[in-house]
Amino acid sequence: MGYFIIVGLFFCIISLVVGLIGGVIYLCYLPFKKRLLKSGKLSPIRSRQINKAYVFVLFIIAVSQTYIVFFPTDSFYKEEFNLNTGLDLPSSSDIIVKSSGIPDFQGDYEASAMIRLDKDDFIKLKTELSKDTNFQLVTSSQPIGRTQSYSTVSKDINESQIEVIYGNIKKEWFRVAFLKDGQTIIFERSST
Repeated sequence: MGYFIIVGLFFCIISLVVGLIGGVIYLCYLPFKKRLLKSGKLSPIRSRQINKAYVFVLFIIAVSQTYIVFFPTDSFYKEEFNLNTGLDLPSSSDIIVKSSGIPDFQGDYEASAMIRLDKDDFIKLKTELSKDTNFQLVTSSQPIGRTQSYSTVSKDINESQIEVIYGNIKKEWFRVAFLKDGQTIIFERSST
């Protein structure tokens, strides 16, 4: 029940924002609409059809944006990786499992993804992170696995399969685990 309340709340907030932006755009359209109605180039029936279509488009935008908040696209995870490492995922990358938490009202959220790379890109990425001064080898008692998203992504992985973990020392919590298979990485991001 609580999940549906959260979805509804997000939908209301997103609808409000989309409605406000849509209202401003509609106010800009009004002088043109009046001129077209006055000149006879636009009939009142056609004007109502345009209004209904516009409201429908705003509704679809609100629904799709709400959906994206709860089920982000692959580009979201690629962007997360880039923002936290400064590196683009190689073209060979394939996101095989992904999970993210619902953003809270402070904008905090979590995200994790398991990504398969070809062996050369895996080695190159591991080398680049090992040389990056913003990253260090993680040897703490909890090297990774702080979030529910990570637990979801790594449910079929055990710790013995992880070769090495690098953590970004400049970010709140961003870790990248390189698996011993030489092709798979898992990243975990949390701002809470």
